[in-house]
Amino acid sequence: MKVLTCQQTRELEKRAVLSGCTYPKLMETAGAAVTGYIRDHYDIFDKHIVILCGKGNNGGDGFVVASRLCDLCGSMTILLLDGLPATELAQEKLRDIRGTSARVYNLEDGDDVIYSAIRHADLLVDAVYGIGFHGEVPEKLRPVFHAVNQASAPVIAVDIPSGLNGDSNELPECFLRADATITFTTWKPVHIFRPAKDMCGTIRILR
Repeated sequence: MKVLTCQQTRELEKRAVLSGCTYPKLMETAGAAVTGYIRDHYDIFDKHIVILCGKGNNGGDGFVVASRLCDLCGSMTILLLDGLPATELAQEKLRDIRGTSARVYNLEDGDDVIYSAIRHADLLVDAVYGIGFHGEVPEKLRPVFHAVNQASAPVIAVDIPSGLNGDSNELPECFLRADATITFTTWKPVHIFRPAKDMCGTIRILR
């Protein structure tokens, strides 16, 4: 079993790019892996999918999932939990969504919109924070994370459940619990050491 820290994973991605891959290709591949898992394990026909996106490239992965699933499910809602994307790559992927039937909201659209989407979701995709996250979930997002953890819909995490530290087995005060986690290339410490491992649900690695 090969286990890499988050920094080692980033270095591996850089080497892949130097070898001829591209960051857009890596993002499309990640989004395709999550999409494939969802299609293989869940009936999404006529179902409401909600994708929770952060402002980094983990959110960009979520936009790719939305783009690929939008025409296959009943309805698609994207919740921008940390504002508009901060990276050029994620911005590009969000622009791809604008021409689809997906509905895009942010926290400023109000609690009724955000919490109604979460309550009525048939499937939730967690693309808020990736392996670069450290520290604690901001106060403004804690009620949203609590609502997701209380929802009846299964949660699929992209790379790691948001709020967890990819290099640690510790459980912070606030984080999202996943029914399944789709990660890439190798295991990270969070995936193999309890108690954090137990918050990841079923773990699938795209190599």
